Amino acid sequence: MCKVVLAHCDTSSVYAWGGDYSARHIVWPTFPRSAGKLHFNKETGVQFWWGVGTPGASAAKQTGSWAYVILPLIEQSTAYQSIAVESAGSLFACPSRSRQATLPPVEDAYGIYSAGGRSWAKIDYAGNRKVFREYGDPLPVAGVFDGLSQTIAICEKAFDPVIQGGSSWYFDEGLFAGGNMGTVRDGLLIEPDRHGISFERNWGSAHPGGAVFSRLDGSTSFLTGEIDFRLLRAVLSPAGHEVSEQEP
Repeated sequence: MCKVVLAHCDTSSVYAWGGDYSARHIVWPTFPRSAGKLHFNKETGVQFWWGVGTPGASAAKQTGSWAYVILPLIEQSTAYQSIAVESAGSLFACPSRSRQATLPPVEDAYGIYSAGGRSWAKIDYAGNRKVFREYGDPLPVAGVFDGLSQTIAICEKAFDPVIQGGSSWYFDEGLFAGGNMGTVRDGLLIEPDRHGISFERNWGSAHPGGAVFSRLDGSTSFLTGEIDFRLLRAVLSPAGHEVSEQEP
């Protein structure tokens, strides 16, 4: 998957982006303006808008996630053009992770969601939010001053199978939506899949001990859950000039 993202970067000169809502983006007939919107986060008391993928949009104007952007490169051009939000979930699923079947989101203890009554495909992987930035602010490939081999691109995201059920979008929004923490992460913890973990913003997997991270040069490495948070912060930063000198 990381190599597909890098292939996209070769043609666009920027890294695939995190997307976001914009009042200027196209509202497709099948998506009323409320589609892709988290009406209300009950923990923070904040209302959010999420973007929906826009076919053919430039890096500066793309409102969908990085996962939506690379769909044409993984033989999903029809899903990309038609914004078939139920599609492609199996391509972004970790085979080791147990998930409930995806359903239209409903209100739960954490939020009130709106998705046009459709079952948006979920994603088990998250981009590095410091690389896959939001609407209007894509990171140029030349902006990775720390080095491609020293910067994280993608990893599995932390997952609580009880809270993040098939009908919840709490830190688990659909892969076609941009500007949310369902497709990007920036946390400094690597958590195992289980109930009660600190999954918000963090990384994790169903594998014992840690998770496999892809770097921007296409290489991969297994980082343990015991990693020093300062080292993880360094390899998440593309331009902080911190360089990881050793693996945990």
